[in-house]
Amino acid sequence: MTQSRRNSDNHPIFAFLTDWANRIIPPLLVAAVVGISGGAWATYSAVAKITDKVAEHERMLVEMKASNERQLALLQARIDQIDANSVKRMELLEILKRVEQQLEIALLRSGVKVPPKMLSGGQP
Repeated sequence: MTQSRRNSDNHPIFAFLTDWANRIIPPLLVAAVVGISGGAWATYSAVAKITDKVAEHERMLVEMKASNERQLALLQARIDQIDANSVKRMELLEILKRVEQQLEIALLRSGVKVPPKMLSGGQP
């Protein structure tokens, strides 16, 4: 059996394949390692750039949110100020009713004849 193995080792095709494997496989392995390393580096670089962009956008969003909250607080303060300084519709109607009553009292005291339509109790 050892004799047949030696004969197969000495066969020219096996010598050619062994020589070919010794010359071709190491450069192929180096090329594969370099390719894989380059691909890994390119992926790392792309992910790092994307991560930086995401972090930058997050910072911008936080700044925009803070700015919007400040603007909203200012607008709310203006609305509250306008609301505090304005007269409500019901308040205005009450004031007009009191003025009308005071006018009716003044007209009755002065003896001026007013048609009933003009008084608050009359039909328009």
